[in-house]
Amino acid sequence: MKSYLLLALMLVSTAFGADAPKRLTVIAITDFHGSLAPDVTKTATGDAVESGGAAVLAAYVNTIRAQAQGPSILIDAGDLFQGTLESNLSEGAPVVRFYNHLHVAAAAVGNHEFDYGPAGERSVPLDPTDDPQGALKLRAQEADFPFLGANITDDNGATPEWAHRSIITVRDGVRIGIVGVATPDTPNTTVKANLRGLHFADPRESVEREARALREVGHADVVILTFHGGGACKNNSLAEQDDLSSCHDGELFQLLRALPPGLIDVAVGGHTHQGIAKRMGKTIILQAYARAKQIGWAEVPLGNTEVRPRVAGFAPVCGAVVQTPRGPSCLPAAVHDSHGPVQPARFLGVEISPDAEVAQLIAPDLERVRVLKQTPIGISALTPIARSYNAESALGNLTADAMRMAISGADLGVTNGGGVRADLPQGPLLYGHIFEMLPFDNRLATLVVNGATVKRMVQLGHAGPHGALLWSHLNFTAQGCNVTDITVNGAALDPQATYRIVSNDYLAGGGSGFDKLGLEPSQVQVLWNGPYVLRDVVARSLKDYGKDISSETFYQPANPRQKITGSCKAPE
Repeated sequence: MKSYLLLALMLVSTAFGADAPKRLTVIAITDFHGSLAPDVTKTATGDAVESGGAAVLAAYVNTIRAQAQGPSILIDAGDLFQGTLESNLSEGAPVVRFYNHLHVAAAAVGNHEFDYGPAGERSVPLDPTDDPQGALKLRAQEADFPFLGANITDDNGATPEWAHRSIITVRDGVRIGIVGVATPDTPNTTVKANLRGLHFADPRESVEREARALREVGHADVVILTFHGGGACKNNSLAEQDDLSSCHDGELFQLLRALPPGLIDVAVGGHTHQGIAKRMGKTIILQAYARAKQIGWAEVPLGNTEVRPRVAGFAPVCGAVVQTPRGPSCLPAAVHDSHGPVQPARFLGVEISPDAEVAQLIAPDLERVRVLKQTPIGISALTPIARSYNAESALGNLTADAMRMAISGADLGVTNGGGVRADLPQGPLLYGHIFEMLPFDNRLATLVVNGATVKRMVQLGHAGPHGALLWSHLNFTAQGCNVTDITVNGAALDPQATYRIVSNDYLAGGGSGFDKLGLEPSQVQVLWNGPYVLRDVVARSLKDYGKDISSETFYQPANPRQKITGSCKAPE
């Protein structure tokens, strides 16, 4: 059995009883995505305001711990590594060092934990001896904390050797049970080749089984769920934490509603990069957006069953702040329009300074990529160029155009909105900007299909549950959820004709619903060899373009590539 007793670094003093602390503080982070360096936003007067980053996140965690009325525990909900040059160049090793230093107690297995594939240069197994989870296994060996995936099994029905189902850890005599699960949608949200031999079940049964065992066999005083699945709430006011009316009923809420009430004390979610600071009955639900930009924490009463847990705080992680109409802030949307001077951030009454030990720990990793990130592309963006997950965007069109033009003789280009992860800022473009925009190591792929299949792809991208598809050389109109007209390079789509499409390995491998298209292996070619990493294809395309660009270069709202009237609610 892969459940086990983990004695934490700050260990047992006495058995839980009359003299035990009154509260356990549970600190929640998620979707760190390798964000070791802070993000910088310029004010209207050109001053720099930093948010997130490992050293500032550590300062916030330390402040919460210092003020906790009892023991505390730090929980992560997955997607630790993938997303920055600092992390990706070492396949997540710097993040594990940071998490070890931060004393993370446990992390759920995120879908992007599998992105690196075999350890070393290959991002997918190309040889029979390649281990598709090799990089993840190395990180799990280095970690002082367990990766939890109670709903992940191998071909023999067992939990993989690098993962655990649940743990018991003891803090100041308090027995804390933690169960973790991955989203069952993992096969649709990472490179399928790297999941060879793994299976992802609906998490309800495994969570209920493990949580009951933690209480009945492990004698846990508190049970925490960490789930790389989430939701979103528009209103996260601590004064209204019982009001769920603004919440999107995503995977996390669905799972909790399927479990016996009160089985879970605190549920930490992730994956959707949204915020949740709510209470459902006696269960606290925390989801702290992504990339170390927010932090949430809850207090669980100990030894008093009449008092409910509560969300104690939910705050942005600011390295500095600037005055805005709503008070001091480091949030980019507020900072952009501010003219005030930059000030030190304060949190829980304490002036925040980046953690010096963490800054020293990650300094070599930041320096290693500094020159590469600052390499100029050779052109500037005259306006910010935005992405969108659910709709046509300038950045999505730019990417699709670059993909199509990279392969001679291609008819179409298509990419998924979820693969474009950051906007391009106004000003001179650097390689670091392109990396943040396209952080995954996707390779180009070609698909040879008939027009009828192209139409099914268009319909999937317009009305399917996996976000928009962005097209190059293809325009369509739609009424509500129904695609009514498609043209390819100005001519009507021919259902019988053959079209060569440039895509990426994620879609070609069946991601975002492409596994339902029924493509034969002979129709798909992933370009694993040669200069076909997507971000480098885009960087080279912009450099070759040789002129400054704006949002209107790739997207004209008055004449879009996707002309949609009416509304269409995609299925969950």
